[in-house]
Amino acid sequence: MVDFDSRRQSLRLDLIFIFNSSWKHGYCPLDSAEGGGSVIWLWIALGGALGAAGRYFLSKLNGKHPYGTFIANFIASLLIGYLIPSLQQGNFSAFLIIGICGALSTVSTFALEAATSTKPIRYILATWLATLLAVGAGYLLAIL
Repeated sequence: MVDFDSRRQSLRLDLIFIFNSSWKHGYCPLDSAEGGGSVIWLWIALGGALGAAGRYFLSKLNGKHPYGTFIANFIASLLIGYLIPSLQQGNFSAFLIIGICGALSTVSTFALEAATSTKPIRYILATWLATLLAVGAGYLLAIL
């Protein structure tokens, strides 16, 4: 009979060893004393998965015009503008800003939709203007 509890404990110890030794000497500019920088990539990956899923569901709004991508870029820009002045560097800010917002907004999708749009200049200008205003609005909301 297999003892699953001892195998689970062994796996847990192996993962702790990997995170505390193999990754310990890597450099990440967002590492901080309270952030536990050795697992920051896991937080980014988790946030990225959530942001990518959000972008996928918002892309379902795309029809003749790419409204879903526009909304995803606007929301991510608003969140980034709001979060930047209020968060310290560390796992949580990496999870929110790099992970969720980074995966939610995407330049590659924006570029593809601009290239295939019937009115690319209008789409490009509207998206750039809206996302810049969203970052500014988010920043103002955070500092007020």
